[in-house]
Amino acid sequence: MKKPLILIFISLHVYLFGLVFGVNGPGAVTLTEAECAKNCDVSTPNCFFHDNENCRFYRNCYLELGKWKGYVRPCPFGQFWSTKWTVCDYHYNVNCQMDKCRLDSSLAHYTNQHKLTYQKCNRNYWACVKGVSQPRCCREGETYEPNRGCVPSGCLGKCLLGLNDICKYENDGFRFGQGNANCRKYLECKNKIAISRCCPKYHRYEYGHCIPDTNCDKPCGSEIKPVPPISPPVKPVVCPVYKSNRSVQLVRYGVKVRMAATPVYMIRPLNDLH
Repeated sequence: MKKPLILIFISLHVYLFGLVFGVNGPGAVTLTEAECAKNCDVSTPNCFFHDNENCRFYRNCYLELGKWKGYVRPCPFGQFWSTKWTVCDYHYNVNCQMDKCRLDSSLAHYTNQHKLTYQKCNRNYWACVKGVSQPRCCREGETYEPNRGCVPSGCLGKCLLGLNDICKYENDGFRFGQGNANCRKYLECKNKIAISRCCPKYHRYEYGHCIPDTNCDKPCGSEIKPVPPISPPVKPVVCPVYKSNRSVQLVRYGVKVRMAATPVYMIRPLNDLH
């Protein structure tokens, strides 16, 4: 698949992302009809363009009953709006001139949240590294607070980064949960890759540690025996049988006993059917 087709596919998901997360709900940042008309053409009833203040957002206008309506929408966490391809792309692929870390050299980190969708339990934020924004996640049990950073809170919010993206910014040995139903499972970073690990039996994983728990006895890792595949029933082979009046020499324990002239039913070889 060529890159333009991939970008069209991503554009559709970006648009749906904005709809699903209710960016154009009550109190959302709306655009004036004049602003939409200035940046869009009537030949394109659904129009996308960059936000003037932040690379983490983009603007979407569309025609409804002949009038322009528009909203400011967020890119998924870890992505910036690409003016080149008019889609949200990974932050390292976009040269964002409005990057907060570039504009403010004293800034160490900032929130990923929009003021209209603010949540108290949020582990995701942006860190400034050499004047460039990089996505980060607070550790389990912590939440990000503006101007304070990651603080203990018991927050079990989801880290929106991919598994290997987390290990990209962490040292070897860093542990984090998988968020699945197995209480013993967790992930550990090794050589910038997330490796699946298991706590000992009767221990559950919690906040980077294996804690004794008599109720946590689920099989994990090599303890899980694969289910043998169900073999299809073997179809019996019917061999042709014919009657022979030839004498048969009977042998018992290697000693000739007698000659039998009685009829004997024998299996005819398959290559003897012609």
